[in-house]
Amino acid sequence: MAKYVSSVKQVAYPQGSVFNKLADLNNFGDIKEKISDPANESRLNEIPVDKIGDVKQYIQSMEFSTDDLSVDVPGFGKLSLRIVEREPNKCVKYESVNSPVSFRLWVQMLPVTDLTSKLRVTLDADLNFFIKQMLGSKLEKGVEKIADMLAIMPY
Repeated sequence: MAKYVSSVKQVAYPQGSVFNKLADLNNFGDIKEKISDPANESRLNEIPVDKIGDVKQYIQSMEFSTDDLSVDVPGFGKLSLRIVEREPNKCVKYESVNSPVSFRLWVQMLPVTDLTSKLRVTLDADLNFFIKQMLGSKLEKGVEKIADMLAIMPY
């Protein structure tokens, strides 16, 4: 197992609001509309221009339910992320389903004030030595980017 932990991120929303959004994957369904909105094009700046079409295609293929988020990935089929545990207002744990690499991801939340909170993301993946050597630094950066994204989302 390889564990990657983000730094603690400040969130401009109360702990309960953050938990409620992350504990129901239906709440991410609006990403399909947002990715197609020209007003959001500037948020895609970090994605290479030749890959934006692929990213939009992945997002359009996403399916959401309370406990599951799935996406069609060419060559792999449908990959899913499932909520496996909810600790009200404190933590949401997710697990990969039908993935070439088994992993667990969890988001911990703590209050700062009545109106703000903080969060941290942890990824625990079943990686063999060689994959860990090849992907370890990318996974560290990926976990940090997930935390950054979650910190700025509207809750």
